[in-house]
Amino acid sequence: MDGGTPHNRFVLDHDYAGWWVYYSERGLRIQPQNFGTEDAACRYFLERITASPDAWPGYQTREDFERKVETGEGFEDDPETLRRLREIYSRRKK
Repeated sequence: MDGGTPHNRFVLDHDYAGWWVYYSERGLRIQPQNFGTEDAACRYFLERITASPDAWPGYQTREDFERKVETGEGFEDDPETLRRLREIYSRRKK
């Protein structure tokens, strides 16, 4: 989720051209989408991963993914992405 091309993962990345969301597979960036703001990229990232939880090993359903965001399970090595996802979820619940 922090850039690069990890195998079989959705990625949220930032560079000189803005914020990017893409699916990484075998070193390729699949369907890259560019955004001008972090908020827009995070919202799209959340839509993609909750629409396709099967792309994330260990997430069987949207509810499973949401529970893991709430508990922090699976995000131990990526606290910044967890913070962003929790922020978006809290805005959705208002």
